Amino acid sequence: MKNKIVFLLIIILSFSCSIPQNRNTVANKITYPNKNELWKTGSQYDIKWNTEQFNDGFDIYLYLDKNPISLLASNVKNNGICNIKIPKSLDDNLYKVKFSQLDSNNAVIVIAESENIKIVNKFNWLVMFYGCADNNLEQYIYNDINEIEASERTGKGIKTVALIDRSYNYTIIDNDWSDTRAYEIGYDTNGFNKILSNSSLRISVSDLSIDKDSQVELNMGDEKTLAGFVSYCYNNYSASKYMLIIANHGSGFRNDDIQKNIIGDINKAVAYDESDGNASLNMKELREGLSLGLNGKKLDILAFDACDMGMLEIAYEMKDLASIMVSSSYKVPTYGYPYFNIFNKLNSLTEELTPQKVSSIIVEEFYNGYTGKKIIENSYYSTEDITISAVDLTKIKNVSLAVNKLAGEIINNRNSGDQRYNCLYYSFKEYVDIGDFASKTIDLYTTSQELKIAIGESVLSYKNGKNFIGFTGLSIFFPVHASYIYDTLKISDYNENELLFAKDTPQWVNLINSGIVLIGTDSKEFTQGEKNSVKGYGNDAGFDAYYNPNDKLNENTEIQSFIYYANDEDWYFIDESTYFEITLTSPSTISYTAELYKVYSVTDKKIELLPVAIGANKVDNLTVPQEDLNLPDGYLLKITGKGSFSTTEKYSLMYKRL
Repeated sequence: MKNKIVFLLIIILSFSCSIPQNRNTVANKITYPNKNELWKTGSQYDIKWNTEQFNDGFDIYLYLDKNPISLLASNVKNNGICNIKIPKSLDDNLYKVKFSQLDSNNAVIVIAESENIKIVNKFNWLVMFYGCADNNLEQYIYNDINEIEASERTGKGIKTVALIDRSYNYTIIDNDWSDTRAYEIGYDTNGFNKILSNSSLRISVSDLSIDKDSQVELNMGDEKTLAGFVSYCYNNYSASKYMLIIANHGSGFRNDDIQKNIIGDINKAVAYDESDGNASLNMKELREGLSLGLNGKKLDILAFDACDMGMLEIAYEMKDLASIMVSSSYKVPTYGYPYFNIFNKLNSLTEELTPQKVSSIIVEEFYNGYTGKKIIENSYYSTEDITISAVDLTKIKNVSLAVNKLAGEIINNRNSGDQRYNCLYYSFKEYVDIGDFASKTIDLYTTSQELKIAIGESVLSYKNGKNFIGFTGLSIFFPVHASYIYDTLKISDYNENELLFAKDTPQWVNLINSGIVLIGTDSKEFTQGEKNSVKGYGNDAGFDAYYNPNDKLNENTEIQSFIYYANDEDWYFIDESTYFEITLTSPSTISYTAELYKVYSVTDKKIELLPVAIGANKVDNLTVPQEDLNLPDGYLLKITGKGSFSTTEKYSLMYKRL
């Protein structure tokens, strides 16, 4: 009996020496990789751990199920970090990282192990996040990255690489670093905490001379920076599908400084960088940067987390560089895309993540995030002032052809385009909903229907809040305010040398220019459909103008309008040659300046300017002085907003004869 007992003990001891044991395992001491982390074969990663309960000399293995399949590092020093390389020969599967060492009996024991991680030969999706946070959006764009970290991972093969440029000025979160850094975004088990976790690995980007252990300040408004980031990602992260997200301010074709009344390139559009003199990428620079970085390849999705980028001109510029464009024709709220919800939804789906499906999820979750469904407590707010769409860029050529055809017919039938001045517009009055424009050009039904069909075929999905009913997915640059005085400097870049759209749609450009004439020609009576110009008076060199009766004031008829931003201008034509009184009632929070121009049909007369300051919260009357001679053929009235502004407070305007 004793002999049998001894024999059994010997068997047990022998068995214990033959396989690694889990006794004395230190739980949860490996701090990276985290649960459901996504790695790629052939790539290098930093294993991280807490050092308190380890000694020098342990080994790091990669396990599949319970079997060690690869020795990643041996005789490791207990300094909290070790760089390893994943073998190229692995199959796509779930693995674990384990630390092991020999005990006093030379038995291999596992002293720590990670959660499951997924290792793949190729990512399903690589998301490239171009985070231009060197401006007043710093906190919000940084929080976007943290939202991606906090979203659950379920092995869908989605990898995010981010280039982030921060500012010195706006927030001190996460140690207040202010240079330009690149990260592989990992999963933060602590959730949304406004700091990047150690699961997000800071990486070096050779194409941009970024070293993970040093500081460098890059200009995100330089096309070479964008090109270098895109090129690096394509060359170092093999994936089935690629998406680029550009997060920053956007202004479509207008300079973001327009509210400061600074005239600049009209198509300065995205990626503003304050540390580099407010540099930004216009459409030509964006196209050239992407083309250089892609080197003949094509993005599956290009997403603009930026205001006013959902324009036909931009879609056309990007048509050879991406298959789908996701963007907003109106402003994107300050918090940007609801990334937490978007990535959670993507990772929860069982169906294939096609570009069409991914883009539709971005559209849907953006809409959900801003129409009452909070994503993260105190981070998102409810608003009905939103638009979002996903556009098939492979079909955008058909839209441009239809636009060009319709523009030509409007030019040949001048009375057929009046409805365009009543179209739905977005952040700027010149940014008109193109589908709404087609719907209201009813006198040219056949051609306008062709445009509507082309839009419907190109827009894959779209959503809008209640304040933008009629949104069809894209806007287009078209000055819609009649009797609008438009400075030619602001449209100097709307030409074939700067925009592919302008090159390929000459009739549309002709339509825009058909109501705008060169400064310095003689003054004529303002007539719809004819070229009209006025000479300046005093310090005004002159104006370009066009007239349409939709902005004509009628006697004793009150009109109401908004001022949408500081220094926004509304122009009205008053078809009078007698004396009259203008009454303007302004809201309590906004100040206005009113200026009146006399229009003479006599060619040697100049426009006379009568400036009148109109204060807040009161009614001011402007009486046109009587004159013995030279009564004008009409007047142009300009209303300019000063100081703060609000789209919820209207002013009212009316005139009567004396």
